[in-house]
Amino acid sequence: NSIPPLDSVLNKTVTFPIQIHLHCISASPEFCTTLHTETSGHIERQSHGHTNVQQRLKVNIIQHQSDSSSSLQNCPSSYRESSYLQCLERIESPEEQTSTYHLYFIHIKEHEEQQADTTWIVSASRSAWVNVNEHTKKSMLQKLQVVMDRMVYSELDSSHIDINIKDQIFSFTLLNSEPERGYNFEWNMHEIYDAYLVPFLSRISNLLLYDFHIDSQILHYGYIISQPPTDDIHVDRADFTSILANYIQKDKHQDYHFVTSKELQTFVGGTDWNRISSLVNDVAPIQFMVYIPPKKYLPLHIKPSASSSQRNEYDAFLVPRFGGCVIYNPSLNNETQKHLDTAQLSATFNIVLSQLRSMLGLRNDGEQEKGVVFLMDSSGINEWELDILIRATIVSDLETVQVSLATIYEMLDQVSQLPMNQQVASIISDAVYAFDEALKSCNVQRDYRQCVQWTRHSNYLAKKAEYHPSMLPALYFSPEFTYAVYSPYFLPGYIPIVAALFKKIKAKLQEFRQRKKRCKCDAYKSRKYDLELVAECLRTQCQRRDDGEDTSSSKTGKVSKQQLFELLGRVKLMGVKGSVENEKHIRQIVQDAAGDGDEIEYDAFLDLITDFEATEKKERVKCEWNLFRYNLIGDGRVDGKVSIFYRFDAWPEPQSFVVENVETTKHLSLPLQEVLKYIEDEIDEAVPYMEIRYALNPTFVPGKRGWQALDVENLEKAKVPLLINNDGTLEIDMWLRTKDFIENNQGIPLPLRQ
Repeated sequence: NSIPPLDSVLNKTVTFPIQIHLHCISASPEFCTTLHTETSGHIERQSHGHTNVQQRLKVNIIQHQSDSSSSLQNCPSSYRESSYLQCLERIESPEEQTSTYHLYFIHIKEHEEQQADTTWIVSASRSAWVNVNEHTKKSMLQKLQVVMDRMVYSELDSSHIDINIKDQIFSFTLLNSEPERGYNFEWNMHEIYDAYLVPFLSRISNLLLYDFHIDSQILHYGYIISQPPTDDIHVDRADFTSILANYIQKDKHQDYHFVTSKELQTFVGGTDWNRISSLVNDVAPIQFMVYIPPKKYLPLHIKPSASSSQRNEYDAFLVPRFGGCVIYNPSLNNETQKHLDTAQLSATFNIVLSQLRSMLGLRNDGEQEKGVVFLMDSSGINEWELDILIRATIVSDLETVQVSLATIYEMLDQVSQLPMNQQVASIISDAVYAFDEALKSCNVQRDYRQCVQWTRHSNYLAKKAEYHPSMLPALYFSPEFTYAVYSPYFLPGYIPIVAALFKKIKAKLQEFRQRKKRCKCDAYKSRKYDLELVAECLRTQCQRRDDGEDTSSSKTGKVSKQQLFELLGRVKLMGVKGSVENEKHIRQIVQDAAGDGDEIEYDAFLDLITDFEATEKKERVKCEWNLFRYNLIGDGRVDGKVSIFYRFDAWPEPQSFVVENVETTKHLSLPLQEVLKYIEDEIDEAVPYMEIRYALNPTFVPGKRGWQALDVENLEKAKVPLLINNDGTLEIDMWLRTKDFIENNQGIPLPLRQ
């Protein structure tokens, strides 16, 4: 199936141009000019300090000036005054784009400095303002850094969770720890949802998440600390309640009970009550719990430690990747009340929304901070906070899509047999299309709300394709998995193959080095005698072929190439296995000697075996001649052992044996008596002879051996020459003739064991 190439999504980024409008409300143009210059420089320097944000945010500063007749001049001097909100409505621009921010500087006179409030006010939209004059300008710029860090440059907290795009479940549980008569509470989740959750969730729905679900349940008999370990499995609830008293303590100075943060560490996993959502879904729910403590422990609070004098201000805690819990201490003025009024839960669900904000990665410190006040929208999330969420979600989604698609394409490359059906291919194509539309919305149209909708959709499709059931073979039957399963069966069989291959490669490398060394003639000049001996033997054989069957014809001094190849095939050539004609270097020197014809002048050819100067001038076959010399005589003699060939009388073939540990270094012969002693030890009897002859050429050379008689009358001085085979081994070939053979032609019979 056809799917878009991976390059269409890799290394693609988005940018967020930011417009910051500076509004100076003053009757003095000089004051506004100076203020704009100093403020612009301060903002630009601050933007360069946020290197991770600066890669995406492109800040553009626009300056405005209004005279003292502006409606802003009539704003109260303090944000605490009752008419402040009406003034705020005239400043805020809720319809502004997500990339536009307004900073208002209201010039106050020096004598009004004591009465005016110089605190920065950050509204729920993308506006902020401050009263300023020459004396407060420096401190105002320092506070401006806090404003910009929160309103523009802020990023999500690293501990935030990734909310599922579709079908996210928000589960709300009311936990009555020890219900009893008149102390068993319930709530109306429909009213709570409409009053507290709808305003907040409606701001992020269809942007960050789609098709979310609300789940509510009321549980009884549960505790926010785990049951203490005990060896008695029959401990009933009454006994457990007494044990629980060791964990809930009473403050010595104030009239309340408390648990420490250490006891709450086992809140998830150690408690013994059911907190499973009633909705069945593959998506893990985000849990929010309102805990009503036992009546006898009211009011119950949370302290960092037993020795701490401070307690948790909100009596709530967050559990990473799980949710949050709030302790609700009901009033005992009306002991018959069972239903928790929605209005009574206002403070509790404000804490719940704060926990949800923290899980999204937003900060909750809205109180005055270093001379800055952050106002909060009635929905629970400000416009500029929503901008931060949108920008962070866009960047995160684009990175997730790139990683998911890269993983899919990598699996396709690694597992060639991976099935790719049309449904998965369509999902991948739609994910890439949504990815491209997101880039267009961000980088071209600058519509970041539409952009985040595309990125959310692309992220959802990319994950859906990555975890599609048809893709599971890539996860469970990847090449690595297959090798791990079958290696124990097949690896032992491959070990000898790999070892043999390694040995073969090693031999080839060694052969290459030896060939390079053997291409040099210096290795053979010192062995010219051996080459002459071989050449003369070959010359004799060529002369026999030149005579032919017709003895009346005269010699031509030539042999055919085929005859020469047959002759060389009878010689035991070093390094040649199989037919001589298959050796490239031998074919080349034979062809070079024959020229265009089919016959070779064998005398000239054999003379070149010992004519080093002549072959060195033949550039085309110089190396080939040296390799041929190696084939004839090998690398040189091997001392330390001798092969002794001996025959009696008319034996057609000699007998042989090898004598080890013989001192042959720098010796050209061995004493005849020593050789006879070796033969005597071999046949286990005295050696009979009347005449002794030795061969003049080694056994690897074809043709007649050529025999030379020894002086048997002077055994003490007689010596037998050592012959060198082309593999470097030393040999002696003896022909012992008995008296009976010489006189009566009746010799020693050939041994049957041979």
